[in-house]
Amino acid sequence: MLHLRTAIIESGLSSTYAEVTTAEKYVFASFIGITIFGSIELVVLCFITFKRYSGLYFWSLLVASISLVPQALGFTFILYRIGVSEYLSTALTVFSWYAMVTGQALVLYSRLHLVCHNKKICDGVLWMIIIDAICLHVPTTILIFGSASSDANLFVSAYGIMEHIQIMGFALQESIISGVYIWEVARLLRIRPQRSHVTVLKQLLCINILILMVDIAVVSVEYEGYWAIQVVIKPFSYSVKLKLEYAVLSRLVIVAQGSSALSGPSRAVADVEQPTFSPHENCGPVLEDSSCYSSRDTSILRPK
Repeated sequence: MLHLRTAIIESGLSSTYAEVTTAEKYVFASFIGITIFGSIELVVLCFITFKRYSGLYFWSLLVASISLVPQALGFTFILYRIGVSEYLSTALTVFSWYAMVTGQALVLYSRLHLVCHNKKICDGVLWMIIIDAICLHVPTTILIFGSASSDANLFVSAYGIMEHIQIMGFALQESIISGVYIWEVARLLRIRPQRSHVTVLKQLLCINILILMVDIAVVSVEYEGYWAIQVVIKPFSYSVKLKLEYAVLSRLVIVAQGSSALSGPSRAVADVEQPTFSPHENCGPVLEDSSCYSSRDTSILRPK
């Protein structure tokens, strides 16, 4: 039952893992409780905000929100040693990790078209998410289940290395996507100098910079060797980023529409899910949640 815990220590991910104090356990429990409560709040908010339960944005946001609960519970079972099967704990953390990390990336991708009208960039972001999911999720899954097995010694060293690689890789992925948003928002600031637009765009910049800072904090904690701290603050950080979605989206719609007529997340989400748009002549067939829109077509955000 202790193979994974031993692997965590021996791999160098957390040299102090076996010495977690009572006070630290209380702190961990607080973060886990806040994460679970935040997940429930996000799911409820998702259902009452969206008018139609369809589309990539809705499903990626919903799945990422739900995944926070098994992610928090899985690490609770590992950290507190309450007698739950180690394979069950590992399965909860690994498969919810897929939905949490890649789900968050798909949330960012699904609204990228609101500020970026370059189909190549949007397609490139999607391919980056797919490749990262295959190259980072799959080997990490094999190694962590191997580390939880009776032959843990065969996987320990590789797991320690892969853990650092995957957390840096996914942080870099989110940083690139946030960078695209910041770049496109800065471009819009230059071409839309009106005061109302400048205020909204500055808010978007601040939100994306905050997301970058959260990723940097998680990576820093991981590389300092505080594995136990990192695994409880990471789901919490994702719950914060998902809550920021509702603030981000309403502002993105205002920016893309070029007016401040729309406000509030409910109408903003409806516009993203069911846009009416004129595709660029080289974009191919019209698909729901397509990232390819004509930069001159503001009817994509026409309210219902």
